Parts: sequence; structure tokens; C-alpha cells
Amino acid sequence: MKIKLETIAKKLKISGTTVSRALRNHPGISDETRTAVIETANRLGYKVSYSHKGRKLHAESASLKIIALISGSPNIDNMNPITHEMLKGVSDALNMFNGQLTIDFINDERANEMSFHSKLSTFDGAIFIHRFADTTVKKISEIIPCVSSNYRYELPYVDSTAGQDIEHMAFLVKYLHEMGHSNIGYIDVERPHPRAEERYIGFITGLLRLGIAANRTDLNIMNENFPDQASKFSFALKKIQQKKVTAWACGNDYSAFRFAEFLIKNGIKVPDDVSITGFAGLSFPNEDIKLCTFKIPFEEIGREAAKHLVDRIKLPGSPARQTLIDCEFIKGNTVKKLS
Repeated sequence: MKIKLETIAKKLKISGTTVSRALRNHPGISDETRTAVIETANRLGYKVSYSHKGRKLHAESASLKIIALISGSPNIDNMNPITHEMLKGVSDALNMFNGQLTIDFINDERANEMSFHSKLSTFDGAIFIHRFADTTVKKISEIIPCVSSNYRYELPYVDSTAGQDIEHMAFLVKYLHEMGHSNIGYIDVERPHPRAEERYIGFITGLLRLGIAANRTDLNIMNENFPDQASKFSFALKKIQQKKVTAWACGNDYSAFRFAEFLIKNGIKVPDDVSITGFAGLSFPNEDIKLCTFKIPFEEIGREAAKHLVDRIKLPGSPARQTLIDCEFIKGNTVKKLS
């Protein structure tokens, strides 16, 4: 039996107009009423048929127009592998919904221009592939339904999918400890990264769970304390030579791989002299270095983000969802068990 708006309205003892507005995230509807309407609609199995910019769409069969927002210069050929993987996941998922994907390269300044807002209004939804300012994301979410892939925002009506960076980094610390390492240092990512803070929190969490002192400024090598990557690596090298550190956890694979190469050039054997872990599961030209890391399934993250967006287009007023995607642990060859 087809469920109508009037059925939901009767259940909640409100008008059909209120139900319609709640399902479309109308600003005049309270959060309490909106939540009640959405929960009742889901429970009754209501299928949304909605108007968007004057066009009648049906959630099950419509050709959805989706825009993927990427920060930086418009050059698809120069996009990093992570971005390519996420876009592939988004594209594959949208194909199941007969969706059309458009890629746009923007920055926060352009994202707040009226001309860009007009362009957004021709799409049914947006996916943030890269990290943008909270104010930018909030503004765009007020224009069209949107979700974020790989970054979390504490904003209403903005869904997100991402890896479990905190727990997985804490696991790497635990693994190093199980391999006999108690003097474990941390090397920050090469340049500012939206997920860097979560990974450092995961590192500290891992130490605290093991009862290891976490407030060690001489072993936690952060960007703000060094002018460049070379100085960070040189400082870490001295700690190894002084026998103060037996393992380093790095904020991402880029830092870990370059650090391993730096150590090898300076006569330090990895993992015989020191163990190293990374984070992300990326591939590098030097196949002799196989990082101990967590492989983030960026394609799956993109795919889940696209599915969330389709759901949000159906029910734009539903509460924000944050989905954590599990990652694969890769042992590699950069960690050695201490005797």
C-alpha cells in the first residue's frame, strides 16, 4: 500500500503541509517536529517524490545531477591517487542510481560567490571530496543536500564517511608495543592535513591505554616546532642514535616513506635499527620499503558517500550521519620484534 503524506500527518496529528515542509528541511519547522516526521516516514516506509528547482524527481528512478567539489587548480591529470580512488567510488555508486557526476575545482573564496551558488542550484546534491572551511560547507548545505567523503564536519544535515583514524592509529601503537617497543615517537605529517589531528589523538590514545607517558615533547615531533621536514628527520635521527627511540609512528605514509629513505641514506637500517609505521596504505616506487600501515579504502569511502547523498536527497531534513569505514592492517616489512 502506498503511504501518503496525509497518513504521516494523521499519525502525528499535524497538517500535511507541516509534514511536507519537514521532509524538505524547511527553516520554519522545529527540529523536534522534523525528527518526528522523518522517523515516522521511515517507519511507515514512505517513498519520497519531491520537487527540486521546479523539476519533478522520483527517488527510485530519477537521473540525479551530482557535483563533486575538489580544492585546487582544475587539472584532473594532476590529481593524487587518493582523489582518483574516491571519485571512482562515487561514480560507481551513482551509476546504480542513474546519476550524472560533474567535477568542479574550487577554493573557499569562489565557493562563497553568488555566481557559484547559482551554479549549485542546477544540481541535486554535492559531495565534498576535499576538506573545505566549515563556513563554506554550511553555506552550500543550505543550498543543496551535501555529504563529505573522508572528512567529518560537526554540522547539521551534512553526512560524512571516513576511516577510523583514531582507533587505527591507537592499534598501531599497541602493535609496536606488542613487538617489544616502549620508546615510541611520533612524526607529524609533511604538511598541514585535515586528518592529522585525529591521527595524533589516536597516537596519544594508544600510549595512554598502555600506561606510557604521552606528554613527551622530545619524542612527539610536530610541525609547529620545526621549520621543515628535513629538520624533523634530523632531530629524529639523533634520538635513534642516542638509543632513546626504537620505533616511530608517522602521521601518514608520505612522511613514513620519506623518513625511511632518509634514515637508510644516513646508515640506519629499517627495521633492524628502528621500526616505522605509516598510515593510508599508499604505493611507492621503492618496493624494498613496504610500510607497516593501515590501508584506507578510499574507493569504498567515495561509494558510501554517494549512497548517503542519495538518501539525503530523498530526506534532506534527516539528522546528519557519520559513517566510519574499517581499514585493512598491513604488516609490511618496516617493523621488527625486539628480542
